Amino acid sequence: MDFSLELAAHAVGLPASRLSTWRRSGLVVPSSATSSGSRYEFPDIVALAVLGALRRNHSLQQIRPAWSAILREVRRACLSEQPDGRVLIVRADDALLVPAEDPRLRSCDRMLATIDMAHVVAAIVERLSGGR
Repeated sequence: MDFSLELAAHAVGLPASRLSTWRRSGLVVPSSATSSGSRYEFPDIVALAVLGALRRNHSLQQIRPAWSAILREVRRACLSEQPDGRVLIVRADDALLVPAEDPRLRSCDRMLATIDMAHVVAAIVERLSGGR
């Protein structure tokens, strides 16, 4: 399934203008293009939701050094057969997807945030099903 800009914005609970800004800056670029324009795929939607969550407490300057690693781990989480129980650790300059019980969650230096991937996906599904 792919998503228009408007549906992607709805799915992550952010204004379409913010997604457009992030696309123009190269942070999250839609993965597919059709004759009617660019379309976001599900990993893009998850990346947008993660970026939105990070932006609540951190500036883009703080996030950018780790962003390519964050994208890699988000895509890995989306491809995983068992995405539940995974936590994304975002550090100052990288990111790592780990099981929820991983000891690195307690002793991670330079940590900016931890993001429960199951929670991110559940929120997207809820918005798409009309829950919010």
